Amino acid sequence: MKYCGDYHTHSLISGDCRSTLEDNVLWAQKAGLSEIGITDHGMGNWFSYNPKKARWARDEVDRLKEIYPLKILLGVENDIISRGGEIDYIPEVGGLFDINLLGFHFPVWMKSFKDHWTLKTPIRLSKVFPVSKEHVARNTKTVIKALERYPIHVFAHINYNILVNPKEVAKCCADNGIYLELNCKHVNTLYPIMDDLLSTDVKFLAGTDSHKAFKIGNFSALDGLIRDFALDEKRIANLGETVVFERKI
Repeated sequence: MKYCGDYHTHSLISGDCRSTLEDNVLWAQKAGLSEIGITDHGMGNWFSYNPKKARWARDEVDRLKEIYPLKILLGVENDIISRGGEIDYIPEVGGLFDINLLGFHFPVWMKSFKDHWTLKTPIRLSKVFPVSKEHVARNTKTVIKALERYPIHVFAHINYNILVNPKEVAKCCADNGIYLELNCKHVNTLYPIMDDLLSTDVKFLAGTDSHKAFKIGNFSALDGLIRDFALDEKRIANLGETVVFERKI
């Protein structure tokens, strides 16, 4: 399988990564990719973007585009910060990014203590107690509100941290032209829900979620999943010649 691009990669802008933006581009080129998205954590994450960094990253990507033949896209992995589906998207710098991913991570500033208690605390408790149907239903509504409200292009690592009804979220993605990510780091979360995802019309996007540059473009972790579910390669957008990220109004 020949992938054209990797659109979920991290750089030193994310506090849990040490690769420079140029490192990512060089490794993408070495991996034989024609496109790369550098998508660091959003403005509400404890260790990532702020408006100053975002403007610097935009300038750096534009500089690299003059040097390398790859298509280089600057993106951001936004985080949900409230039960109402609000995310750490800042409109004043939103125009700097070519790609908007959406996920949910523990190291993010929530809007209120109540949001922290209802979204974050169950993550910790789930290590001991099963997640209730009511909690999953609430999470599902939260994620759908965010996907419908903001200019999101990709929903990243479904059911990592924030458990949702996969079929409802996949249908929302399909209805709104949002790719659902097949995340190489969290393949184990995909196996139990693939039948639900495949029962919808959602299109997928493979992503390495690399925090080390040498992992960029290595999608081998998905080979078994694609084989086991006889996944039509036409449904994986980056198995084509290019991926179009249409900016929504």
